[in-house]
Amino acid sequence: MKKPFALVVPAAALISVLSCAAAPSRLPQPVPEREAAPAVCLQRGALLLNTGAYAAAIREFTEILLLKPDFADVYNLRGVAHFRRAEHGPAIDDFTRAVLLNPGFARAYSNRGNAYLNKGYIDRAIHDFTRAIDLNLNSARTYNLRGIARHRRGDHDRAIADFDQAIRLDPGLASAYFNRGFVRFNGWEFYLAIADLAEAIRLEPNFANAYNLRGLVHFRKGEYDLAIADFEAVLRIDPNRSGVRENLERARQRRG
Repeated sequence: MKKPFALVVPAAALISVLSCAAAPSRLPQPVPEREAAPAVCLQRGALLLNTGAYAAAIREFTEILLLKPDFADVYNLRGVAHFRRAEHGPAIDDFTRAVLLNPGFARAYSNRGNAYLNKGYIDRAIHDFTRAIDLNLNSARTYNLRGIARHRRGDHDRAIADFDQAIRLDPGLASAYFNRGFVRFNGWEFYLAIADLAEAIRLEPNFANAYNLRGLVHFRKGEYDLAIADFEAVLRIDPNRSGVRENLERARQRRG
């Protein structure tokens, strides 16, 4: 008899993102006028944020807030920078300040919900995502995030409903297909999971998480050749992906 084994399944595979303002294509030239300084810092901060220089972006946004302490958009942007540095407490503080200054700021509610989600405060996250949806019914991103939170609370049917709505609003949102596929995988709905993951891969051909999860689904179905092909695809995209080589070897052993 073959020895029992366990596949390496990602513990927190669902995909989420934060939303922030777009950055300018290049840095603006400095200007001497004091009244222009916040706009210059905002452009620099947004560019730094979108290029991954989060600490520098935080410094720029803080400079703005010293001059304009009621600038809700900048609190939101600084919160995004903190979040991307995994500083979830300061991020929540900034998003909270943003919604206090602008109670109709759907993006800040959604971002705070994401920060709560990452701290494990699931009910608070769902509350914020629902508030954001009430303010903006057309945000596919926020439905996607609320679906993640509902899945983590064990409310799989409502999670699927949120992913369905995210996809209706944005049929090109690959992460929503992936997330719905992940929930279906956990619910042993393998054929539906494979369909979702295939669409995620079609939309994003280098979506390593989707190849990896689809490989796990094929393995569970006993489709070892297909599992091997997907695990090999993951390693072409990300040669250092944890657990994939082990799963690939197990699939090869099972195929014989």
